[in-house]
This record gives sequence, C-alpha cells and structure tokens, in this order.
Amino acid sequence: MKLPRRQFLHLAAGAAGLPAMSRIARAQAYPSRPVRIIVGFAAGGSNDILARLIGSWLSERLGQPFIVETRPGAGGNVATEVVVNAPPDGHTLLLATVAVTAVVIWKRGAPFGIREQSLNYSLSVQKMRDGKPFQDEFESSGQEIFENGWKFRMNLSSPQDGYLYLINEGPAAGDAATYNMLFPEAKTNNGSPKVMADQKFQTAWMRFDDHQGTEKFWIILSPTAIKELEGVINTVNDRDQGEIKDSAQTRSVRDFLQQHSSPKPEVAKDMVKKQTIVRSKGAMLVNAIELEHH
Repeated sequence: MKLPRRQFLHLAAGAAGLPAMSRIARAQAYPSRPVRIIVGFAAGGSNDILARLIGSWLSERLGQPFIVETRPGAGGNVATEVVVNAPPDGHTLLLATVAVTAVVIWKRGAPFGIREQSLNYSLSVQKMRDGKPFQDEFESSGQEIFENGWKFRMNLSSPQDGYLYLINEGPAAGDAATYNMLFPEAKTNNGSPKVMADQKFQTAWMRFDDHQGTEKFWIILSPTAIKELEGVINTVNDRDQGEIKDSAQTRSVRDFLQQHSSPKPEVAKDMVKKQTIVRSKGAMLVNAIELEHH
C-alpha cells in the first residue's frame, strides 16, 4: 500500500530514533513480555497500518511480539485513556495523532480523561423447596447464606453507555475454580453486552448448584467491548450453560480478572432503594460480589 509522503516521512523519522531506544531497552531487559500498541482509530486505516509496520520492526529487533489493538472512539481519546490507565511499565504504547497529543498536553495538569464509571445493582432471590418456589421472592442484603437450588437474578443499571459482562467464579473439585458467563445471554438485552445509559434490566434466573462454598460474581463495565470476554460469550447456550470449558479461554478470563481486580472500586449501600452503588475512576469498572451457599 502506498503511504502519503508526509506520513512516510513521519514513519522514517520515528524509525531513525528507534535503534538508540532498542539498545537501552536491551540493557534493561525490556520488553519482558508482549507489548500492546493501542490505536484510536478503526482497523484497516492509515494509523492501523502504521502501527503494524512499527510493531513488526520492533518485534524483529527486540524479540517480543508487538500486538496492535484498535480502540476507536472519541477522536482517539478512548485509546488514550486505555493507555493512561494501564500499568506504567512500558508494555502498553499509544500511537497518537497530533490532535490527541494536543489534548494530552492541554490536560497535563490533571489526570487525563478522568471520569467515573458507575452502576447500580440489586440481587433478587427466590427460595426453592423440592424444585418449587418457597415463600416470596426477596431482595438480598448480601449477608445471607444461600442454599443449593435457590434461584437469583441481578437487577442492573448504569448512567453511562457501555459494555456489561457478568461472570461467576465458583468452587469446584480440589483447589480449582470454574468460570461461567452469565451475561450477555439470549433472553436478556437481545444477547448483546452493549447497554445504554440508564437502561434498567434483569438477568435471567440463575441457580446455585451443588458445589458448596463461596461464589464470586464479577461485574465488568467498560466503554468498549473486551476481547477476552467477547471470546467466551458463545458459551451461553443450551449445551454449555455458560460454562467456560476450554482451558485456554479459562486462563484468559482468569488472567483478565486478576489483572483488573485492583484497585477496588468504591462500593456504597443505598438502604432505602435496597441497592448497591459501585463507582470506579478510570476506563473500566471491575467489581466482585461474594455469596456463601451450602
């Protein structure tokens, strides 16, 4: 593909400075793992092509993969915020345009793109006896010990547009843990993780199984789709029932949750509305709810 002369000159100028950087990087054992190059525009465009050329060049010289990820939106600001909120270890890079660079300089005195991700949730519970509803459905305080077979569903809303995912991390045989995708699923929101601001919805009914112990429910809200979780949405079907059985996918989900589990978001209880409010600064909200059952 033929690049415009101005862009080619920018690429050539950037490449000219890279050999010096690579010598320093090798002395400091950098990079120690694959590096992400975040591009704030759609795949297939000139910025994406430029990032792939640079990534290929760096991979050959530094011995680690340089993986290009496109995060389009807000004129490149979505990608910039991803990089700003990544660990400051040099393994997440940004391919920036002049416009994005100008915004970063303008915001230099304050955290870039700071905004509050928040959502509200409550847990509806239905006791079961011999496979039939027992007593009335109630809103959980989060302090109950649930019995096997009880059903529950989550009620959620957020003041922001975003992509919402619910994952259950539960006990299994030995020290292992199982992961089940709970949302998105076909019966709610047309099977899409995309939610609109102030949209209120309930998940389908779910059931506590026979594995006793602590069940952990992960709520993830992101302004963009999350590739690690998009890859396991198809497990929500009549056969798999959301269970992530593939070992590689299980590791990917586990590593994602571990990577984003801190810092923990702020959690507050609204006793009047009987709901929990979760707030997080940054590009993504990741919160774990723990429920005991026997």
